[in-house]
Amino acid sequence: MGFKDVALLQIISTALPEELVFRYVFLGLLSLWNPFAGLIALSIFFGIGHRFSHPGRNWNVLISNALIGFVLGLAYLYTKSLLVVMAIHWLDDMIPWAYRRYENLRGITIGATALLAVLPLVLLWDKLVSVIEHLRGIYSNESLILGTGMAIAMLGVVYLGLRLVKGR
Repeated sequence: MGFKDVALLQIISTALPEELVFRYVFLGLLSLWNPFAGLIALSIFFGIGHRFSHPGRNWNVLISNALIGFVLGLAYLYTKSLLVVMAIHWLDDMIPWAYRRYENLRGITIGATALLAVLPLVLLWDKLVSVIEHLRGIYSNESLILGTGMAIAMLGVVYLGLRLVKGR
């Protein structure tokens, strides 16, 4: 399958339905009770769901997907936009696919991924500061530090995943 086919398939079969169910329905309902507890619970459930929906995957996939679920949930809680989390989810699916599919473009794929991770921080620094202030009004400092640590750990998991794919 070509890039356009896989990109469309990822939107229809993964990004749209998963974000509708996990973020819009479940996180939306759990947020009425306790947004942070709902975020943690749903992130773990997201990881478990991905582990058992693909029996051939290792247990480290549970941890990786739980961290990804946390980032997606946090993005949804802040933006209330399914399009934002669908785009993040789609990129999270497409970047590893492109890395495996286009061996001659691996350097560009890694560079573009790094740019996508850093560029928003640079361009939207003022917005990032306001997001942090907004979150500090909702969550404790300890919770924010834990969330930041999980996000950094997720980058490490992605890096290790790419290294494992490269080693095959």
